[in-house]
Amino acid sequence: MEHHICRKNRFQTLPLVLALCLAGFGLAACSSDDSAVQGVAADAGNGAEYDSFDGFFYYKITSEDGLTACVCGGEDGRESVEVPSSVSIGGREYAVTAIGDNAFSHTIMMKRLALPATVTAVGYEAFDHCPALEAVVMPEGLAEMGAYAFAHCTALTEVELPAGLRTVGEGAFYNCYSLASVSLPEGFNAIGCRMFQYCIALTSVELPAGVTEVGDYAFDGCSSLLTADLPEGIARIGYSAFGKCTSLASADLPDGLTEIGGCAFTECTSLTSVVIPDGVTRIGERAFYRNENLKSVTVPNSLTVMENAFELCKLTEVRSRIEDPQAVSFGDAFSRYFCYEDNVIYDGTKSCRLYVPKGTAEKYASYKSLFMSITEVDYTNQN
Repeated sequence: MEHHICRKNRFQTLPLVLALCLAGFGLAACSSDDSAVQGVAADAGNGAEYDSFDGFFYYKITSEDGLTACVCGGEDGRESVEVPSSVSIGGREYAVTAIGDNAFSHTIMMKRLALPATVTAVGYEAFDHCPALEAVVMPEGLAEMGAYAFAHCTALTEVELPAGLRTVGEGAFYNCYSLASVSLPEGFNAIGCRMFQYCIALTSVELPAGVTEVGDYAFDGCSSLLTADLPEGIARIGYSAFGKCTSLASADLPDGLTEIGGCAFTECTSLTSVVIPDGVTRIGERAFYRNENLKSVTVPNSLTVMENAFELCKLTEVRSRIEDPQAVSFGDAFSRYFCYEDNVIYDGTKSCRLYVPKGTAEKYASYKSLFMSITEVDYTNQN
């Protein structure tokens, strides 16, 4: 059973450092209720609660002892916004270390944004729906970015995430449909849920070594994505992670991968072949659903669960390295997974050939009527 956590939960839980803005800056924990916002972060946005105003920025003190503050809002009207590194409040100087929840949400005029070196955290929806925002300069010390921080920034074309960034909330760049270039730092370890969903201008992405997971819906709907360079060490590709990436022509799945989530590559209609690496134990339901140009697939002996992963694919070749098909949970009839309309094309001729490990043809005998042929192959010296 797939756990579609990402579908229900809009918010990403971040470490304690994002309590920096106290009552004025609290990222909501994951919740099944999309409207549930913990604390008063939403009220503190856009300067609703503040300790100081300098004529453009609203500030909230986060620590009297540490002399830190966050920017919790700002006026609209500037095309270029440069957040100051410090603010004087009551005769004391405070370092600006965070941008509060909703601080600049729905700011219309801002085209360029520069954050100072002192900022380590950006809050929930901090720059959400800034339709003119084209360029963002992020400091190297930025460590945490809240959920939907730059969502719906539809003019944003390029993003370079800083080396210090370690935690990114759900949907950070959701629906940034002009975003064509993304640079991810070394040491970045996970592509979060919905991180680049519907970034339809994105053509390629290179994930750095150390990434262990591509989250649910991470690149879903990125219809211009041509290639995805997936490094060794990725253990899981999440639910619909590359769903509806209709231009994706190749998906080189890495060693170390153990799970491919349901609908992970559904409707990737430019894919023509897929090799599932040894070590994968589970392929989720409809993982490659309706990939009508997918002709060849190789499945490993490590597989234990494969639901209707290849339903409505017009496969002509299946290379199975599974030595005992009875030990694999295929769910319904074998034909549903490997075949288009019960493994026949419109003239009623079987279209798919099945290749199996040497000495195992008898174990596949029950599937003989579903394929044009079943042929034993010596996989011993093949990669």
